[in-house]
Amino acid sequence: MNEKSGGEKGNVVITARKSIAFDGIIDILTFDETGVTLSSELGMISLEGEDLHVRKMNIEAGEVLVDGKINGIMYVDHPSGRRGLFGRRK
Repeated sequence: MNEKSGGEKGNVVITARKSIAFDGIIDILTFDETGVTLSSELGMISLEGEDLHVRKMNIEAGEVLVDGKINGIMYVDHPSGRRGLFGRRK
């Protein structure tokens, strides 16, 4: 991706539902042809689609590019103090 002013990370660019580019990525947690789960500076990202392929992966720069049919993207936040799906604060 192009350099941003101010060093902001966490951008997502979808092109014609055929490719998606991310920056601010810390790690790729899982990936297969139907989904990709990423850890980003802004939280977890879940990408769903068909025939997905990680075309570019540069974790040092925080950049990931995925090709395929993009069906959906969702950010998943994990509030501090929670432990799992049913975790409760003490």
